[in-house]
Amino acid sequence: MFIPLSALSFGVAAVAGRFLQTKAPRLVLGGGLLLIGVGGLLLALVDADSSWRVLVPGLAVLGVGAGMANPTLASAALAAVPRERSGMASGAVNTARQLGFALGVAVLGSVFTAQATSVLRDGGAQDPAGTASALTAGQAGQLIGSAPAQDRAGLADLLGSAYAGGLRDVFLVCGAGGIVGGLLVLWLLRAAAPSSGHQGGGQRSGATPEAAAAH
Repeated sequence: MFIPLSALSFGVAAVAGRFLQTKAPRLVLGGGLLLIGVGGLLLALVDADSSWRVLVPGLAVLGVGAGMANPTLASAALAAVPRERSGMASGAVNTARQLGFALGVAVLGSVFTAQATSVLRDGGAQDPAGTASALTAGQAGQLIGSAPAQDRAGLADLLGSAYAGGLRDVFLVCGAGGIVGGLLVLWLLRAAAPSSGHQGGGQRSGATPEAAAAH
């Protein structure tokens, strides 16, 4: 199911990466984030009766956006600083990436659990919060197996609705975040002034670290 995401992400980065490096970073990063946002909103079309095919368009668009943005992110950061500060720029990018992973998992996990709990509460589950936590941990099979035989079909439908509702809210948040991020990049990221500092001629041409930083 995730093949479209992985294949297009690697494919776009490998095939179009060299071409995208010649474009303005604000356009590549902003466009990639907008595609990621659109992919998230397409994924939000999922419901309890959906098959895996419903996810394919959103995953494909998400893969294209990630393939555009990821390679350009590091190169744009390195191009924005003097050569002697490249290590600092690379470290800042990696730190921000890891921080985003950690916060993203926490925030989206909370969004999923909150919506799943709401659906379970409306469906009459005895312990909505605990059931939602178990559902988040992938324990749907155990929950259904531990229920009385006559209640298993209804519980399976309720868990499916809760899971789909949680995913839908997660994808909506992801889609909104991608679109807002893309628009902010297009608005705030300025085009870098031409500089030869990264091509080995910066110091020989009289450019100083202070001048490079001003760019």
